[in-house]
Amino acid sequence: MPTDAEDDPFFSLTDTSNWNACIGTQAYDENYVDGYTDAALLLAETVITNKMYGSRDTIVFPILYNARHGVELTLKYLIKRLREVGLFNAEHAIDHDILSHWQFLASQNLGDETLRSDLSRLEPYVQSLANIDDDGQSFRYAERRDGQASLGEHSLASIVVIRDSLRVLRGILEALKHRLWSFEEERKTGTFTAECSRLDLIAIAKALPARDNWDSQEFLDAKALIMKRFTLGSRKFSKAVDKIQSSRELKLIIGVQSELAHLTDEHAELVVEQWRRLHPDRRPREDDLGLDYRERSFSDIFKDDRPTSDVKEILLAALANDEIADIDTVFYIGRDNQFSEHYDTMLAANKREHEVQGDRWIALYHVMSKTNFAQGLADGMDRLGRPDLASRVRALAAPV
Repeated sequence: MPTDAEDDPFFSLTDTSNWNACIGTQAYDENYVDGYTDAALLLAETVITNKMYGSRDTIVFPILYNARHGVELTLKYLIKRLREVGLFNAEHAIDHDILSHWQFLASQNLGDETLRSDLSRLEPYVQSLANIDDDGQSFRYAERRDGQASLGEHSLASIVVIRDSLRVLRGILEALKHRLWSFEEERKTGTFTAECSRLDLIAIAKALPARDNWDSQEFLDAKALIMKRFTLGSRKFSKAVDKIQSSRELKLIIGVQSELAHLTDEHAELVVEQWRRLHPDRRPREDDLGLDYRERSFSDIFKDDRPTSDVKEILLAALANDEIADIDTVFYIGRDNQFSEHYDTMLAANKREHEVQGDRWIALYHVMSKTNFAQGLADGMDRLGRPDLASRVRALAAPV
């Protein structure tokens, strides 16, 4: 047997890294989850596209096995990750029974309408595969452990039907995985209840009338529909509403704006006006093809040293330290699409960082030097509950 890595028939490497795959210490759960489902669909597509009629009777088994294993890994992945975020504490037996894994997940209080819906869409595919192969043996071996022939009651399977179902199945598994990732991030905001995720609360907020109209029949009608849709009693509905009103982003949906922690409207507009001086107007070309191209005057850009001393003097005289930290925070909330619930934590961290740094202008110029500063600032204001101020900022920043 070969002992040197360079002699290994499967794990030796070539001089080029183009086809090196990351495995072992460089692999992730997602690689396994995606790999088997993708392999099943790729095999089915290849057999049909290349008219490989002679391979139908042999390739069908790895197709079905890979599909089943992809489902099994996805269900186990969901259970593992949802336990890690504290959604439930119960554990499931370590086995290959995909139906029991699906039933376990379906029996949990997932607290998310989308996860429940996607899991429900997965059920017929789990049932079909489990009915034929309940323990992961029948698609791998011609004979089961009990000595009986695998798939003994079945004689035909259509590769076309399998291929078409795999296309749908892959979409469902992808939807579950991506919703899981979003769900995990949303949980970090604390904006959820036992029954409703942050995304659910957004849907509830959108279904409610404006906050000023909550003493109306319109509110009572909306409440009844929401309670039915999310299976909520009056107390649980009230908890959901309280969470909505505690979030800057969510309460904006019901018409309630929020003030920024330190930055005043006057100083926000001043900052954008001064930013415009640092970034000359970029006028549209007459032959613009709609590619967002702007003609830049480099002589204008470099005729003065930037940042100009008067901009620095004006802003440092006007802005308090906390306002500079606020500007920094609002910009990154908008640019990076951060949840508004992280605003206070990010602001506190920026205040500490600015105190350690000690140079107010460096902290301010760090964000004002960016060409997307005004856009990020406006986007942050939108997320933090000040769309009116965001509109004024965009108007001030617009090329003329």
